[in-house]
Order: sequence, then C-alpha cells, then structure tokens
Amino acid sequence: MRGRARVPFHILVAQELGLERMVVEWGEAPSIPEQLEKRVAKSWEEAKRASGGWFDGQVAALRGWKFRGQELLLSLCALPYRYVWYVYATAFRGKAPPPEVIPRALGVSAVVEWREHLLLMVRSNDVAEFPGRLDVFGGHIEPDVHGEWPSPQESIVRELCEELLLERRSVRLRSVLGLVEVARTRKPELVFAAEIEPGAWQDAPPKGDAEVAKVVAVPINELSDYFSRHKKRLTPSAHGSLELWSRLTWPAGL
Repeated sequence: MRGRARVPFHILVAQELGLERMVVEWGEAPSIPEQLEKRVAKSWEEAKRASGGWFDGQVAALRGWKFRGQELLLSLCALPYRYVWYVYATAFRGKAPPPEVIPRALGVSAVVEWREHLLLMVRSNDVAEFPGRLDVFGGHIEPDVHGEWPSPQESIVRELCEELLLERRSVRLRSVLGLVEVARTRKPELVFAAEIEPGAWQDAPPKGDAEVAKVVAVPINELSDYFSRHKKRLTPSAHGSLELWSRLTWPAGL
C-alpha cells in the first residue's frame, strides 16, 4: 500500500497583518557543539571547492515567534550561511540537526502582483538551494555594508529590487501574510504581499539577476490551472507562500 505523500510545508501563522504590527527582537545564537562545528566547516569547504564558491556571510535566524497582543514578535539571531546550507544538505538524508541545535535561517518571501499577474521565478542552476525550481521572490535578512541589520520589510524590498532589477519606488509592500515552514528542513519563511507598479517595465518583466534563470508572469485568473500543472516544480516555500496568499487574499483559492 502506498504511503501518504509528504506535505512539503506547514503553515505556522495565517493572519494578514499591517507592516507596523511586526516587531523584531535580536538575541544571541545558541552555542553550536564543537564536533558539529567541525563537521559543518569540513562539509562547507568541500562543497565550496566543488561549486566555485557561494555566499558565505551572515543571515538572520529565527529563534522563536509569538503574538504579543496584536503584534507578531520575531526573535532573531545572526547565523553564518554555512549552517543554513548544512541543514539543507543534510535534511535530504534525514540527518539535519534540530532547530534547537542549529536555529533555522528566516527566509523572507513575497507573493508579487503586477498588471493582474503574479510574478514567479525559475531559480538559477548555480544556487545552493533548490536549483532550477519554480519559486516566489525573496531571500534572507543580511547585514548591510556597515554591518547594520535591516528590518524584514527592508530586506524583502531589497531582494525584489535586486532580483527584478527594479528601483525602490516601484515596489509597494501591502502586508505580512504570515509564516510558513518547509517540512523537510524546518526552515521558516516570512511571507509578504507586494505590488509592482504597472509601468515599472516598458513591456514584460526582465530576466532578473544572476540567481534568476527566468521570470514568469502568470495571469491571476489562470493561477489555479497553472498551479495544478506546475505544483511539483515549486519549491516548498513557494508552495506554502502561494497557498497562504490564496487563503487570505484570493477568494477563488488554488
């Protein structure tokens, strides 16, 4: 008898919030056991040599979240990206350390509307996570050139501008939609609803930056059909983000 299909994501928070109702607190990352640190460092160096080099800076990780009155409170800490990659790589062998040992990087994603379309991307084959898969736009929270940590809102706007070759004035964040978690890696994703100015590009969206192999504009009135045909190509975070967006903002659903 066949087992049940694995659910690729879990919805942790499904509540549309104004941007001002999200609060961030920073704390220290937990101490990583020495033997695990050595395994991560060895695996990372081997992978970097094979790949020709990947991003190796710091990203924000989620230590916990809760509602405080009407606000969503996120507790964050800094984490080297090599730990993010290690969790991703070992999760597919069922050997990823739990979040209590290595906190999971907080992804920031946006479901982007433009001219009655949703914009998706095909990920480059050169990225470390989910190469070649269909995804929403987003990334991680990273410190700026001065070492200062931006807000999640500032981070997703930066990602949209970089990945879609946009100027800041062309992007409008509408709201926070909630949190989803990738089932296999237990990586959380903070999901936003965003709009791009109709006149941001003269015609179609550009190809995008180096992490983007292709930009796909899906008519919203054809989204259910597109979703059913391409569901298996979606990254888990894209699947969860689109499901969350449809539940909260689109009565027709997916």
